[in-house]
Amino acid sequence: MNRQDLLRERASSSAAATPEDETHVVVAGDWHGSCDWVGKAIPSIARHTPSVRTILHVGDFGIWPGVGGQKFLDAVDFWCNRAGVSRVLVTPGNHENWGWLNGEFNAKPGKPVALSPVVVVLPRGYRFEIGKRNFASFGGAASVDFEMRSLGMDWFPEELPTSYDVERAISGGQADVLLTHETIDGGTPASEHMLRSNLMRWSPKSGSPDVTVGGFRAP
Repeated sequence: MNRQDLLRERASSSAAATPEDETHVVVAGDWHGSCDWVGKAIPSIARHTPSVRTILHVGDFGIWPGVGGQKFLDAVDFWCNRAGVSRVLVTPGNHENWGWLNGEFNAKPGKPVALSPVVVVLPRGYRFEIGKRNFASFGGAASVDFEMRSLGMDWFPEELPTSYDVERAISGGQADVLLTHETIDGGTPASEHMLRSNLMRWSPKSGSPDVTVGGFRAP
């Protein structure tokens, strides 16, 4: 095991291990693999909340294998180290490589997956505690623009949770905070109005568990 693998293994095993006196976190989202953006966002976090050691990222982080994905992770690690941020716990969104990510989750069922010494991605239903608050992470979401994307390249049906994922998450009981990239049933009046009005004219099939594309039926 090389040094990088060792650091990732250590990060994975301590994903939810936070100092007992940690009482504040920063919630972020939709970084979309942008090195330029994290070079602005993370220093801003350090300036405005210098005591924060944990960033909770709620989806569309930019989880992609290959050179581009590694470059982004290196950038996140670099800026977090400069900012004094110890960990970025990621609840995956829909715009991640779920084909690759599911393989990582299946290799260690129910366990977080360390993508770098700082970045750890959380499986659906994963629970942890910070500042005496219980958090539940439930990743994935429906890509409303799936018809404009290519199956297996920038759209993966695995982004949709299965009924088993839901039942397993529910079995853990109530949580103080739910981390998710998806919309919820019974949101605020403003968000419910936006969903009903469909201002972007997305396909009515968006997010349907019965969608079949290229012969593949979403779970």
